[in-house]
Amino acid sequence: MPNITENALVKRINRQLSSYGQRVRRCAHNSPWFSELGRIYVCEGNRVTAKHFDLEFNARELGVMKDSEVLTEA
Repeated sequence: MPNITENALVKRINRQLSSYGQRVRRCAHNSPWFSELGRIYVCEGNRVTAKHFDLEFNARELGVMKDSEVLTEA
């Protein structure tokens, strides 16, 4: 099974979401907003449109991650 990194997956999702004016963002673990936003969230301009965004699930839903691909940590 081919592996895909988080960075590569974020880029794929951002290309897909850009047509809607949205973008995936990452929140640092030491940020005061981490508990509210989660590690991954989605913005449209300065407005948060999705919190605690499940990267792998949503990538598959958007069709940017193949069934045979596996998300890796590195």
